[in-house]
Formats: sequence, C-alpha cells, structure tokens
Amino acid sequence: MVSRGTGSLWEKAKDLVNVITKVVDMDLLV
Repeated sequence: MVSRGTGSLWEKAKDLVNVITKVVDMDLLV
C-alpha cells in the first residue's frame, strides 16, 4: 500500500508519533 517514495516519510511520521506519545506520557506522569 505504501510506495517507496512515501516509505521514508511514513517512517519519520511514526517516529514523530513515538516522540509525541513519550512526551505526553511524561507530562501525564508529572
């Protein structure tokens, strides 16, 4: 479903989601 051209962008998007979720979890813990 994902082409090679958007593959890298998709990986970057998932990385951003992971970072955001980590930050949110930290904020919730604090």
